[in-house]
Amino acid sequence: MSFIPFLGIAILFWMGAIFAKSSTYTKDISIKLVTPDSLILTNSKIYDATITLSGKGADLVKIGSLDESKPLEVLVDYNISVLTSNEIKSCLSKKISNSKVKIVEIDFTPTHLSLDKKISKTVPIKSNINVSFSKLHNLKKEIEIIPNTVKITGPKSYVEEVNEWHTIKKTYDNISKSIEDDVDLIEPQKPFIKLNHSKTKIDIEVEEVSEKKLMIPIKTLDKKIINSRIVPQKVEITFLVGLSKFENINEDSFSAVIDIDTTQKNNYPVTILKKPKYIKIQNIKPRYVQVYNLDL
Repeated sequence: MSFIPFLGIAILFWMGAIFAKSSTYTKDISIKLVTPDSLILTNSKIYDATITLSGKGADLVKIGSLDESKPLEVLVDYNISVLTSNEIKSCLSKKISNSKVKIVEIDFTPTHLSLDKKISKTVPIKSNINVSFSKLHNLKKEIEIIPNTVKITGPKSYVEEVNEWHTIKKTYDNISKSIEDDVDLIEPQKPFIKLNHSKTKIDIEVEEVSEKKLMIPIKTLDKKIINSRIVPQKVEITFLVGLSKFENINEDSFSAVIDIDTTQKNNYPVTILKKPKYIKIQNIKPRYVQVYNLDL
């Protein structure tokens, strides 16, 4: 008989004896916690455990080849406030599905779970955009955000406290033409918070402006000087206004007032209480007026 065939037979007998012998096997595994769709876990979802199994070698070899890239999934709900080795053992038994392999031990530190009801809420998006314009240019209308809302999904205790969501900070300097741009939303700081979109579009409409002057009547906020005469009765305001609004802006677009509590020797400062959006007042003339009591 040749030596090589004899050696091959010996190896086969040896391997057969190994596979037929009962032994134990220890393996590190990852535990992935899974919740019903109505709940959310606010602490970690991935944990590690060490399992010890017993059985014949042939059966343990199959267990040892479990896909390590796929953690053992353990379903948790409100009925489980503390994750223990018992829950892991129950899921592992179903995974093994081999009555010849016994679970000897699961080394896992009991972990308290933080579960909350999952809810969604739609909130407005607030832009964190800074804009400066080149000379003789300004906004034509309010900066538009499209979409201007975002849906937040997460634990009820957190989501209920959120009333708005912001974009990242972005600056546009010295612009002279309209801009459309995509802007990222601030990323959630908690992994259990999800947004239904991560970007929004901003529309900054810019137009040329021109100088305009108007005479505005002065009013008082104090009834004690109703029967009085303000001198002068009007102020001239100089302002910059967009060309699209130039013809529509008139004296009714403004309100100039005085307050007697701010007088200094019968000099009352004039305040522009009302003005249209996106105009820039250059000058008010005069800045101070006098008030004379007609009853005297």
